[in-house]
Amino acid sequence: MPRGPRKLLVTFRSRSLTHSGGAYLLHRLFSRLRLQKRLTQEIRVAQRNNRSRVGEMLLAPLYPMTLGLERIETTQLLRQNGVFQYLSGLPSYPDASTLRRFLLRVAPTALPRLRRLQDRFLRRMTVRPGSTSQASLAGVDSPTRFSTLWRYTYRTGEAIVFANGTHVELDGPGGLSSGPRALVEKKKRKYRLRDYSERGKDEKAGMPGGDGQPAPIVDALQRTLWLMENRPAQLAEFLREAHPNREQMRLVAQALAGPALKGGELPDVSSSGELAALTKLLANWKSVVEDAAVDAWDQGLGKHARR
Repeated sequence: MPRGPRKLLVTFRSRSLTHSGGAYLLHRLFSRLRLQKRLTQEIRVAQRNNRSRVGEMLLAPLYPMTLGLERIETTQLLRQNGVFQYLSGLPSYPDASTLRRFLLRVAPTALPRLRRLQDRFLRRMTVRPGSTSQASLAGVDSPTRFSTLWRYTYRTGEAIVFANGTHVELDGPGGLSSGPRALVEKKKRKYRLRDYSERGKDEKAGMPGGDGQPAPIVDALQRTLWLMENRPAQLAEFLREAHPNREQMRLVAQALAGPALKGGELPDVSSSGELAALTKLLANWKSVVEDAAVDAWDQGLGKHARR
């Protein structure tokens, strides 16, 4: 039988405490996903002792990471009263050196399998029941996945650090905060995700690179939003030249508009201006995107015939 709490009483007695109970909700999410069991089943590596399962050891650092502790050494704070040990189901909460040795040892085997498990979770959460479409957010490019996760984590605010599980670099050459079309803005130690009103005006936004590779979906979406609001007559030409994956672009727009969690479970994910533009785009998707794409196709055939 899996270790961990069966009954948990949570009370909020101080006015300074949030009634969301962040740690408890995190525990409930992990339990609902059966994350510990799935990690153990997915990642099979030889253990030097059987005191803790692989899933339990991987789950242990997820709590401090999600709560914003930036260094493994700070997990010492979680060993004071036994609460996190109880939630994680570990016989004893591991110390920093034990966690570090474990993570270094299993990383080559565990990382690819963790990515596959993450993709499966994303696929289940983003494909609507009964949908015949094979597109999902699990297959989008890393910058797009990064921007979507950022919105759900920080909304429109700034952040000092982002638990980056999307395999992208924030700083340096090729980083998301560098270049003329930077996805994030960096000021001192803080990052801020730029929206469509800042990035969509760039004529090269959403266009394929010099090597012919398609641009990130988020770039194409932001350019589409900007053109819809400012120069709708140019949409057909943009779609013909950029040729984005329209189904994935629609799914990203839906995720950023937050329709799956409407009803009070999450506040607005995007800024008010961007949310209004996303809502308008989704409500008029056929006329704004699909019909424009057909016009772009017809125009392309006409140009080809004239040649």
